[in-house]
Amino acid sequence: MKAIWLPLTTALLVLLTVVPVHADEVRSTPSKEEVTKLRVEAEAGDTKAQTALGNAYYTGDGVPKNHAEAVKWYREAAEHGNNDAEYDLAVSYHTGEGVEQDYTQAANWYLKAAEQGNTNAQYNLGLLYQYGHGVLQDYKEAAKWYRKAAEARNAAARYALGNLYYLGLGLPQDYGEAARLEKQSAEQGNAMGEYSLGYLYAKGQGVLQDYTEAAKWYTKAAEQGNDGAQFELGALYFNGLCGSKSDKDAAKWWRKAAEQGNTAGQSSLGYLYAKGRGVEQSDDEAYFWLLLVPMFNNKEYIETFKQVSDNLAPERKAAVEKRVEEWNASHTAARK
Repeated sequence: MKAIWLPLTTALLVLLTVVPVHADEVRSTPSKEEVTKLRVEAEAGDTKAQTALGNAYYTGDGVPKNHAEAVKWYREAAEHGNNDAEYDLAVSYHTGEGVEQDYTQAANWYLKAAEQGNTNAQYNLGLLYQYGHGVLQDYKEAAKWYRKAAEARNAAARYALGNLYYLGLGLPQDYGEAARLEKQSAEQGNAMGEYSLGYLYAKGQGVLQDYTEAAKWYTKAAEQGNDGAQFELGALYFNGLCGSKSDKDAAKWWRKAAEQGNTAGQSSLGYLYAKGRGVEQSDDEAYFWLLLVPMFNNKEYIETFKQVSDNLAPERKAAVEKRVEEWNASHTAARK
């Protein structure tokens, strides 16, 4: 049995649908003692103080957390041209935190910040153009903004631009250029870049095929919690493509992916439980992980699912099915 390899086109497109990083998460926020001073300065019209006060309300540092109050101060500063506040206000509209979600408003404020050289705004604006959120879908415009940010060493934008080159969206398809950009992103520690570079090495696209290099970059991304990389790393171990074959290591990484809702990881982990490979054999656990997967595209997994289902008594199946319902409910709630 061979593990299922996810198509890179699908994997990259899924990975790119990320929630934008809020600017306050990469800048320091005021201490409780500074809040009173900030408020005085903010009310006097100081846009830096207004933005910092907005960040304090966003994170709850020194004041009760209040996203609506954060938006109020971001807007005050943004309307007077503060670049950080323009970006923060755009992110608020993008995510719907403190204000009704509005991709059009997000695009408008990202554009203002992007035109002042804010690379995170440039990246997020490219994201909106790629997916047609708040603007007409335009891959060339997405590439334009990704490139601006990538040239300023924005790691996420380098990954995203490489993705467009790989897919040939808005740009001529070029695996070599995709690999160059993904390498730059990966070397900056971007998990999506690490995962994508690992995939290119595994497939030999834009680089010479090298499973050792693939495993190296998958590991870096997997250790950052990237579920796609966790699955692919498990597949390398299962198939013996990164040194010695190891069902135990395959189970380790597939479990990490499965627990994040990665369906390829869930089906593969279920298969291992059914066969007792890398884990203690358990029809209950096999049924649990396989039942979480809405559809199989692997004949052996279908046969395995039928076998473990037939092996379980009705009361044991019912207990597992209840676990599945609870797991789905908790993970659906966590995504909201």
